[in-house]
Amino acid sequence: MRVSLEGRPFTITAASFTYYNITRPEKCLAFGPGLITEGNFTQEAQFMIISRDKTDSNRSSGSDNFVVSITQGDPDEADSAIEGKIKDNQNGTYTVSYAPKIESPGVNSPADSAAGGGHGGGGNKNSSIVTVHVCLVALGEDEARPIRGSPFKASFTNR
Repeated sequence: MRVSLEGRPFTITAASFTYYNITRPEKCLAFGPGLITEGNFTQEAQFMIISRDKTDSNRSSGSDNFVVSITQGDPDEADSAIEGKIKDNQNGTYTVSYAPKIESPGVNSPADSAAGGGHGGGGNKNSSIVTVHVCLVALGEDEARPIRGSPFKASFTNR
């Protein structure tokens, strides 16, 4: 539509926009093989995060500030941290991938001892527990808060 005010032309343009509720960490979900037991050391572990708002609706946009912290074995050891990569799919979902470290033969983790592995044991599998913390720094907040179910425990074996 074109309008003229005091002899000057003005154009009126309609524009639509979408309103998004703020993502709430207590409503977000994470799932996938990177968060469950019996993973395999030889494959990259992956899982998905679904961002949700206060009405339990899945978000359809990206740019949320998720923070993922992954440790393997004793979290107090300096080399226990594992790098995780977060891919924003720009549709309210995020793909997280990480590579668990292969335990050295003869390492005596609690899972090895129970299975008869480790030093002098009869087991042929090495296994390890991975702890995955998934947090969100919500818009307008200063600190990260865990999403529903976090931290997650995953286990990996050398099969």
